[in-house]
Amino acid sequence: MTILGKWLMEATRARGSAKALVYRDTYLSWRGLEHRVERRAQEFTTMGVGKGHWVGLMLGNVPDFAIL
Repeated sequence: MTILGKWLMEATRARGSAKALVYRDTYLSWRGLEHRVERRAQEFTTMGVGKGHWVGLMLGNVPDFAIL
């Protein structure tokens, strides 16, 4: 697991349902953020993206920017 992944797990344990990400009139809790990160990671794995692979993303200022 990466340093960032460990940090997210620790933040989730410590903060749980507190707001982690706010976008317009909605928000994600730390648990929700961790869940979405894990789901996106599984999607990348399904596509054949693995450790050491480079991935380019083009996103605006949206929640997926932080998630991915």
